[in-house]
Amino acid sequence: MIQGSGCLRTELWLNGFNTADEQQQQAESQKAALLSEAESVIQPLERAVRLNMATDEERARLESWERYSVLVSRVDTANPEWPQKPE
Repeated sequence: MIQGSGCLRTELWLNGFNTADEQQQQAESQKAALLSEAESVIQPLERAVRLNMATDEERARLESWERYSVLVSRVDTANPEWPQKPE
């Protein structure tokens, strides 16, 4: 056990469960991966819009992915609730 911030924290793997710190680190990694995925979808759609080549479907898809990206960026990794990924 480690003394920290006035409370005892267990920094060990207990009964197959991750510690709160490990869970938060995993959530931070997942958040980064989801944001990266969103950006990889958004970039070509933005380019199509900028070049006036986007279809109505592409414009709608861009908006959905941008909204999703904002929602993911706001996720509290200490208590993550992930938004649904656009189709």
